[in-house]
Amino acid sequence: MILCNKISIFKKILNQCNVVHGKLMVFKNLTRTSASKNIKYAANAVSFLPQITPLFFVLFVFGVSSPTLYAAPSEDIRGIWIDHREAGKQKVAVLIEDCNGTLCGRIYWMKKPLRDGRPKTDMRNPDPALRERPLCGLRILNGFKRSEDNTWGNGQIYSPSDGNTFSSTIHLEKEGSIKIRGYIGISLFGKTLEWVRPSEKLEPCV
Repeated sequence: MILCNKISIFKKILNQCNVVHGKLMVFKNLTRTSASKNIKYAANAVSFLPQITPLFFVLFVFGVSSPTLYAAPSEDIRGIWIDHREAGKQKVAVLIEDCNGTLCGRIYWMKKPLRDGRPKTDMRNPDPALRERPLCGLRILNGFKRSEDNTWGNGQIYSPSDGNTFSSTIHLEKEGSIKIRGYIGISLFGKTLEWVRPSEKLEPCV
């Protein structure tokens, strides 16, 4: 039924196009006729303008207009992402960038970069030798490669809050956010984070 309706609409469009084409030919004759006929032809030509308006509207709705109007959203996830939509709940921002043919991400901004007056460190890292490294600038995303449209896989995400590292995928949503899935073993058992682009400029913590 939907297909039939669309065919009917396009038949009407073609008919209107034929009418418009015929009336446009009037302008070619304007310089060849008398002044009185010129006025008549001009009035007749102007009369088809209301017919064009619904034609353009239908073309726009069915996506026949210029493809630049419907440019696909960028699939480049590089740049700065923040951990929450609500400003009051935002704690950290991550910069995703190229790393030797893969994508990685490091902590770019922290709402509270200090603890007891000193820069926060990776104090929960399972390796004691790494517990004094600063959180600010710490790489927490590693090894992501595009696996399909809008999805990057085979990566890892490190959680400074508990010192654990998880297998991870990143998916770019249609509305522009990204969802980072962290899991152990299979993706079914894990946790998903949603990050968004910051709404204002953030100053780097380093």
